Amino acid sequence: MWDKPGMEITGCFLMVLLITLSNAGGMSGAGSNIPIMLIFFGMNMHVAVPISAFVAVCATGFRFGINFNVKHPNRPERNVINYEVVTVTMPLVFLGSLIGVEMGPIIGNTAQMVIFGIVVAWSIYISGKKAFALRREENAKAAAEDGDYMEMPDTAVNAEGETTAAEGDAAAVADAELVKS
Repeated sequence: MWDKPGMEITGCFLMVLLITLSNAGGMSGAGSNIPIMLIFFGMNMHVAVPISAFVAVCATGFRFGINFNVKHPNRPERNVINYEVVTVTMPLVFLGSLIGVEMGPIIGNTAQMVIFGIVVAWSIYISGKKAFALRREENAKAAAEDGDYMEMPDTAVNAEGETTAAEGDAAAVADAELVKS
């Protein structure tokens, strides 16, 4: 297995990093591991996909163990995990797995990688498009609100609500007062 230790250690590091970031965002991170396993470990799709599925199950199990009883921050009567969505989507996930297992040997490795690349590129495009639209909407909303001001990072507000400099910098106080007005 350790034919190219530099590549494989880099692959392990990237896998842990991507799984951690994905879990922080609420995803399992398994899909991002497939290209890493193909590139850094020299695996083929028939080996990488089941390992990726195992990673997804483990990551989802750990996240469930941590979050199963955590309440939603905006709706305290609900849990963070939306079990209704899970119930609706899981049958389609299983159907997709069944079709993939049956069609995989028929279409070959190259076609599988091309289809995987197209799906990932499409997902990135759609997610990016939504992210930029949400960012524009949030910026427009923030610009429309009255009384918006930004507190300077090197200033502080005392008990009377007056702006003071953290280290006696009069220019920082003046800048913060200017931004407030």
